[in-house]
Amino acid sequence: MNFAAFLFELQQDLPFLSVALVLSAFLVWLINFRLRQFVPYPGRQLATLFVAIHTLLFAIHYAAYLPGADFLPLNLWHYDGEWTIASVNSSFSSLLLGSLCFLNAIVAGTIRLPERLYWMVLGVAFASMTLFEYAALPRYIVPETLVVESFGAFLVASSLTLVLRHRRDVVRRFCLLLLPVGTGLWGLGFRIDETTILGNPHVGPLEETLELLGMAVALAGVSGYATTNLPRSRIQGPRFLVSLCLTNVILVILLLVAPIWEDRVFPEARFLRRTFGHRINADIGRGSIALRGWDAHSIGPGKPGRVHVVLQALKPLDFDFGFSAQLIDQASGGDTVTINKRSGIDGRKWPPGLEFAALLKAPLNVPDAAPANRAQWLTVSFWKIDGDDFHALMIDSSDYPLLGDTHIILDELVLQEPSDNIGQDEALAKFANGFALQRTAIPERIRAGQSMSVEFHWSTVTDGKEDWTQFLHFVPEAGGSLWNVDQYPLGRRLPTRLWYAGMQSGERWNFTVPPDLAAGTYDVYTGLYRLADLQRLEVTLANGQRPDDRRIPLGSISIEN
Repeated sequence: MNFAAFLFELQQDLPFLSVALVLSAFLVWLINFRLRQFVPYPGRQLATLFVAIHTLLFAIHYAAYLPGADFLPLNLWHYDGEWTIASVNSSFSSLLLGSLCFLNAIVAGTIRLPERLYWMVLGVAFASMTLFEYAALPRYIVPETLVVESFGAFLVASSLTLVLRHRRDVVRRFCLLLLPVGTGLWGLGFRIDETTILGNPHVGPLEETLELLGMAVALAGVSGYATTNLPRSRIQGPRFLVSLCLTNVILVILLLVAPIWEDRVFPEARFLRRTFGHRINADIGRGSIALRGWDAHSIGPGKPGRVHVVLQALKPLDFDFGFSAQLIDQASGGDTVTINKRSGIDGRKWPPGLEFAALLKAPLNVPDAAPANRAQWLTVSFWKIDGDDFHALMIDSSDYPLLGDTHIILDELVLQEPSDNIGQDEALAKFANGFALQRTAIPERIRAGQSMSVEFHWSTVTDGKEDWTQFLHFVPEAGGSLWNVDQYPLGRRLPTRLWYAGMQSGERWNFTVPPDLAAGTYDVYTGLYRLADLQRLEVTLANGQRPDDRRIPLGSISIEN
């Protein structure tokens, strides 16, 4: 970190940082001077306290860029990061808001049962959203905007109902109005997250400030309402604010230490809680960034597919970057579908070493016309943005297999084809694992040295679990050495490990009969075996017999010279 980095960070954020500080100062002035008679103690002091803490955290964040400020690690003070002092302080404000709602519901002595239930619901909601934000619960299960908008609609409707009930009490009515206003500001902060305003993508200071100002306004309203509602309440004493500050400090310490404890005791549980997917360790772009986790959902024709990658900065970045998610046909090597996604991260503002600093998402919508019953690799690749040029980033190392030097193979899958009920009763043979050879087509005669074509049609009522190889034996009736052809049942396009229950598919084998093959009649057999130990898969023929050699007789063929 150096003075140049400090100036760059400051000038990037300056437009919206200025607006954020002006809004904060305006809020403090408004509540403490213009609205003093409507906001009882300690509502005014709470709003001022949290605004002051927020401003201090901003100052420490920028100070961490100054030379010699290594004692202020940026990954601990970053105002727009996860599991930092700033984010914990934000979580604490929403937790405090929920606690004051519970206080109104439980110990207030002058309200009716419906109003108690209202405050209880709000307490549960704010406490849940605290967990939602701090624990980084999966946003793709319940969209964050849906949660905020639904809760906001309920809050506005219910608050206005209570305002009408307390229309004769100006103070209570005003405090109740501050709750939806503050929550609206808080929701607005969520809405502008990761957006571009007036062509400037660096809206972090404004987004964070709106969220905290919203909480400060809501806290002023709820605590002011509690002051008028609680019998013989000590909430009016200075000791309340002192105890609140101490609680804030203790919670910040505990919540920041908790991940360290989790790392040592439950590292895998912590990883799954934060990334909700698969662990991976891959270094990319000469040690610039690292891929630490991934997940994929609903990959298939006509489905709203999604791919998530969890990235970590390994060093300060001097470039913008993006990533691509692809389905690549294993047999042909061509792209079935590709989505390119800019990261939207300013690498110079991304603190190196901040664990799971970015959860990037990209839609991967497979077209309905995509070919079915073909093995696909799900891969990701990364690229550097240099002006209008895009350069692929090399993969330095990965504990997942690579496809070339730039693609990481995350998974493999098959785009399934809808099929009717399988009539395996008419199959030539059924295997012990649920596979069935439905029918074949073999020529009656062929000349040695000519090309030969054989068709096989397969079905299965179970999912495949491992690779099986198919053999095709030509055994001379007159005796002598057999001739054989071995390959995967459906070729490279669909290995048996990817067969799925309900699959029906056929394959044509094309090969050349050896020119020196002796003329005569040959009995033809087929079956499946495991290449690792050459163990054949048990099979039952259509007549119910189970051949000891586990071969399926397919008839005979005449080889001519």
